[in-house]
Amino acid sequence: MNFQKLVTQINNAFFRLENFMNGSITYYQYYGFNEAFRKLFIEAKKPNNFTYENCKLIAKYWDLTEQIRVDYDQSDYKNLDVINGEVNEEKVEGFHRDCYEIMNINDDKIEEFTVFLHPDEIAESERKFSITDILKIKLSPPQSIKKKKEQTQPKKFKELFYDKDLCKPCIDILRKADPPLIDAECNYIGRSKGAFCVWIEEMQRQGIIQRYPDRKIYANLLPTIINGFSINESMFGKIQKRAEEIYKKDFKIMISEIKLSQNSQKAKLGK
Repeated sequence: MNFQKLVTQINNAFFRLENFMNGSITYYQYYGFNEAFRKLFIEAKKPNNFTYENCKLIAKYWDLTEQIRVDYDQSDYKNLDVINGEVNEEKVEGFHRDCYEIMNINDDKIEEFTVFLHPDEIAESERKFSITDILKIKLSPPQSIKKKKEQTQPKKFKELFYDKDLCKPCIDILRKADPPLIDAECNYIGRSKGAFCVWIEEMQRQGIIQRYPDRKIYANLLPTIINGFSINESMFGKIQKRAEEIYKKDFKIMISEIKLSQNSQKAKLGK
């Protein structure tokens, strides 16, 4: 694939992702940004493509991945209710996969992006700044700021759940998993810490628990329900490939069954 076609595909993919985040479109299909950027870096380094304009373009992609990383990490997008509550795999799982890939590109491909820093950016980064640079900036008049409604920080693991009654059956999933992650007394067996990230992510995706930008919340609350367990906050938000291969499908099925059982009980009580 030539450079121009690849750029067009990537631009269209970012355009679709942003519009899904904003709620302008209701259907999203996985694209695969990792593979696309791998090809882009290879094509862009070819002599006929390594131009001033193309280098500026690729440098802008890093700015874009940084913005999407921040927005996704802070759940700062209009389509939040649909994305967090939708069970349809085609609509939501592909979106989350692409966002994780964009975050990985932003974190892990800095050296690749640095190759394409054009002279203007290098000169700007190396230039010594002075107070005169600050004095040139015109101050804007005070503006009223609408504060976002802050989420209440949970103090107990059960408080993560929209429906507190679902806490116990969801913890039981860790015991029923194959291989199991905890024993009958909720002791950590020591199989895979990444599996807990997959479990948390699937509960978020199916609208069972609340999504918090601060990953310390999950890292701090999990040891309160699982004996002998600890986890670093940095593990959340990263792709846990091995754990996903082993546990993701089973977690998805068992959590869906819990939701169906809950809905069935509510329907009976409503009669």
